Amino acid sequence: MFKFKIIFILTFCFSISSKAQCSFNFDLGNDTSICLGENIQLIGPTAISYSWTPINSVSNPTTQSPTFNPLITTKYYLSAVDNLGCIGEDSITITVNSFNGILTLSQDDSICSGESTQLTATGGISYLWNPSNSLNSPTTPFPTASPTNSTVYTVTATDNQNCQITDSVSIIVFDVPNFDAGNDTTVCPGSSIHLNASGGISYQWINPININNFMIHNPIASPDDSITYYVNITDSNNCINIDSVSVKIYEEPEADAGFNDYICDGDPYQLNASGGVSYQWEPFNLVNHPTIANPLSFPNDDTEFTVQVTDSNGCVDMDTVRILVFKIFTDEDTLLCKGDSTQVNLYGDPAVSFEWSPTAGVSDALTFNPWITAIHSRNYVVTASDSKGCIDTDTIHIEVPDLTPIIDTNTIPGCDGLYVEYENLTPLPIEHLWVFNDGTTSNELAVEKLIDYESTNLTTIYTNDENGCMDSLDINVTTLDFDHYFSWYLPNVFTPNNDQINDLFEIQLAGRMNECANVFIFNKWGEVQFQSSGNNVIWDGFTSVGTPAKPGTYYFTISVKHHQKNGSIQLFR
Repeated sequence: MFKFKIIFILTFCFSISSKAQCSFNFDLGNDTSICLGENIQLIGPTAISYSWTPINSVSNPTTQSPTFNPLITTKYYLSAVDNLGCIGEDSITITVNSFNGILTLSQDDSICSGESTQLTATGGISYLWNPSNSLNSPTTPFPTASPTNSTVYTVTATDNQNCQITDSVSIIVFDVPNFDAGNDTTVCPGSSIHLNASGGISYQWINPININNFMIHNPIASPDDSITYYVNITDSNNCINIDSVSVKIYEEPEADAGFNDYICDGDPYQLNASGGVSYQWEPFNLVNHPTIANPLSFPNDDTEFTVQVTDSNGCVDMDTVRILVFKIFTDEDTLLCKGDSTQVNLYGDPAVSFEWSPTAGVSDALTFNPWITAIHSRNYVVTASDSKGCIDTDTIHIEVPDLTPIIDTNTIPGCDGLYVEYENLTPLPIEHLWVFNDGTTSNELAVEKLIDYESTNLTTIYTNDENGCMDSLDINVTTLDFDHYFSWYLPNVFTPNNDQINDLFEIQLAGRMNECANVFIFNKWGEVQFQSSGNNVIWDGFTSVGTPAKPGTYYFTISVKHHQKNGSIQLFR
């Protein structure tokens, strides 16, 4: 215990003795300041050992000139020992300044290759952007960036304390796709073509001249002249590029179908076209070879032939040629009433001579517009020729309704005259009217009239149809005297025994003469057995009192008008 204390005292004494004997003074300099995040190197005196405190943010606290990177303002102390063993101390304060403000940058962005974008930085008093090779002014707060590839731009901003802060903004550069407006082409005049742009998702044709829809990738273009079409093509990144396609127009072909001409009906005509390498004629059924330049044509009337000519570029043009054929035609078929007349006319190409056949009913068979009087239905043919000797014919049918009445008559002798039965047998639906000489009329098909004996009677029947045509027929009936028509038949035997054979004594008179007949039948003593007047001229074998007459001979008297006949008859039972 005692020894230790001695040693302690000796040491203490030595220390006091050393301090008293040496002095080591040095100066670290004035306090300084740095910006947050910066480093600063402090230089101590020449010594043999060093001790910096606090040791936080010191690169090496036992070296003469360590680097300091404090995050806050800090006072650093240095204790140094020189080569004499003297100890010196000093201190220095490092004030840490933070950036005076807030650095604000534009947001990350994306552009298409070849485009530019403006970067923005605020919060400092000076700026330095990096990399600078794609910036128009790297030391301004608002440089324009035109990167060719995706780039991260870093900006260092300095404030009024000369403190700096760094931030970055990312610009993504989208590669422009392989936009294509399509292949240049050449088309025929008047043709259309499908344009066909590709590489994008939306399209806009900038000069949509004769384009049916300028907002699609494949519109139909129908240019009048050679033109270059431009299209804006936008991809899924909204990148836009312009491409173009050239549409040229071939020289317009010149089709020539030849000159108009004139031929006779039935003659062939050779067409002759030019201007191309292939041909197509219409109407094709009137030419023998519709795909050659000079086919034979066979027009049967004035015909316009059209030829489609294709040249060596495949372009098409058309021309027409009109071939006139000498043709004449007359009026439409017509209907005339018998005896009426109509004037017929000739139309068509000019003619110099005319002939109508048959000539019956024709007013002048050698003129182009004769009058024709209807006699009966028939065809009239007209033949005409022109100055070149071409001949053509046409036909007109004149229909004449036959309204001639067809009448059947039947005569029936009567007591006071001749009954005449008239019957109209003319086919319907022709209407008719009977007109008799007594002033009466009838429209019945069958009519009966009583005509006096020894007289003449005129009856007329008129017919007409729905066309207003009329005809008539006179029917003359001349009657003879009564005796001419009077006749009778008298049996001489009858057997009224009810065997249905010869049971009646019947007097048969001509026509209706029985209507005025009187019959008296007597027995052999002259007694009247049966009497009848008018239509009933039949004796059934019974007496007038209703008893059967006995077999035997009976006598009769028959009178009709002023005629009388007597006779006998045998009755058997």
